[in-house]
Amino acid sequence: KFYQNFGIEAEFTSHPLRDVVKTTMAKDDFLKKYNLSKTAKKIFLMPGSRKKEFEIHMPIITKALSKIKLNHDIEPLLLLPKHMANLIAHNNLSGFRVIIGDAYNAMHHSDLGIVASGTATLEAALSGNPFAVIYKTSLINYLILKPLVKVPQIGMVNLIIGHEAMPELIQYKLTPQKLQNIVLKMLNDADYYKGLKAELCNFKDRLGQENAAQKAAEYILGFLNKR
Repeated sequence: KFYQNFGIEAEFTSHPLRDVVKTTMAKDDFLKKYNLSKTAKKIFLMPGSRKKEFEIHMPIITKALSKIKLNHDIEPLLLLPKHMANLIAHNNLSGFRVIIGDAYNAMHHSDLGIVASGTATLEAALSGNPFAVIYKTSLINYLILKPLVKVPQIGMVNLIIGHEAMPELIQYKLTPQKLQNIVLKMLNDADYYKGLKAELCNFKDRLGQENAAQKAAEYILGFLNKR
């Protein structure tokens, strides 16, 4: 629609992540590989792909989950990209199962998640499992950027759906207690959880079908042949 408003011919050929975000391992094999419980609820954690994001988000996540662990059987799976593997040696991650470079299998075989705003929310959404969108930055950055943001949500998944489909906790709203409340609602409220799953099913349809690159190539060839 944006391009059409300016008289530019455009075609949406689906999102390339539809071809990328897939599980390559059966659930039993995944649980065995990482020595995970068959009964505990799996919570995948994607605190950000930058060191600063990790440093800001992880203490909040840790406090929230430590309270939940008192009454719920959960296994938090900390999903780190390979370039952040060095953080393991410099942080106390004893309460987490750290998984490096295998995020898609982990997301698919988890029950819910906590994801820092960014492309990761699209990847998480394609797994089909509900999650909370979080983000916090320094106060000076927030004060500079806040006036420039003209959208009601910042999670890419919510921007595409058009409303806050996945719950967001941004900046001052991101506290251990509020994050704990959202995770507990996902764990304890079956209707709420089912509603989030339905939102993600609709989201998948919005991104189109698979074979995005092939469809794009076919469209370009068709355009060139008309000229």
